Amino acid sequence: MQPLGDLQDAFTELNINIPTEEEEYLLPEWKDITSFVDEATQEFKVGQLVHLQSFTLFDAMSAIEIMDPRMDTGMLVKENPNTFDIQNRISIEETLGIMDRLLTREMAWISGHSLSQTVYTCIYFHHIATLNQLPMPTLTSSMDDIMYGVLKTYILATVKCCHYIWTEMTQGNVFEEEDFTTNLFGLSFNDQHPDVAIFNDIDSSVMLLNHLLNMDLSEEQSKIIKEILNRIEIRKSFLLSLVFFSQVEGSHLPQANSELTKVISLLQNIDLGLGKDIPEAFDPNINRKLTSQTPPRPVELVSPEQSYKEFGLLIGRLASICTVVNFPSVTSLMVRFFFFFFFFFFLVLRVFFFFFFLLFFFFFLF
Repeated sequence: MQPLGDLQDAFTELNINIPTEEEEYLLPEWKDITSFVDEATQEFKVGQLVHLQSFTLFDAMSAIEIMDPRMDTGMLVKENPNTFDIQNRISIEETLGIMDRLLTREMAWISGHSLSQTVYTCIYFHHIATLNQLPMPTLTSSMDDIMYGVLKTYILATVKCCHYIWTEMTQGNVFEEEDFTTNLFGLSFNDQHPDVAIFNDIDSSVMLLNHLLNMDLSEEQSKIIKEILNRIEIRKSFLLSLVFFSQVEGSHLPQANSELTKVISLLQNIDLGLGKDIPEAFDPNINRKLTSQTPPRPVELVSPEQSYKEFGLLIGRLASICTVVNFPSVTSLMVRFFFFFFFFFFLVLRVFFFFFFLLFFFFFLF
């Protein structure tokens, strides 16, 4: 079979009208070329395809299968569209549940998954501009409005934390980060929103939550609100530590260590059994239209318990970094490292010999 000529010339012969005005390019006059493609492929064998002369192996690797829901992000999926309204008021249990699920996705992103698979699945993240413009409730507001303001604050603070983490990683200041994904998929981390506005909203949220705790509430409501207050304070200290870490030459490491110590203390009193899941607030299909090199696909997320455990380990490692400035030289730091290494080595060796002699004793005894 002879190779076909350049398809560009073939398409030209079809007399498809190409608009000349720049603003009309989004509305071209379409012409059905199905019969043309069918005619060109009638004598094809398996493995042959119609392509331009400029077609390369890289183009083949980047190809997608049309009408495959996993790859063709432009097709309509059979699932019912998500109709979750971010301005709807939700219960205090659902507010706590969203906070915990959001941290689960944040930790999944830090562990190596892409934003489109984790943080961006939160419906609220796609309406950051709207959330920025919403005023904080007052002491006379209803509990539902106060909870909505607190949730808005937590989401904006989480976005700001992601911004600081992403900035630090893209600057190349962190080593062994080969599993970290920095692709923003054309979205923004709300970096134009000032930090001071976030912290003002956090302080307002703390005040409003303490105000609710002084009201006549049931024991169950008080427990949930205390847990929400715990999440807000954890997020505040974590964000503050990231702000301090971002300062030049480690000038604010003691302040960062102080905030991380607060986080460690707050994590010891956390209760993960009070939140209520609200699946509608997270939709993996919302990211199908994002700018992506490969189609986003849902990931299997770990439990909130495991996520908070990993978060605690992360906080502990960050706190250990703050102690580096206490060593006068690299040599003293290496001495401390080898001290702990050999201490652990001899400890394991002693345990090994203990069990060895124990087995030896029982062997000769019986």
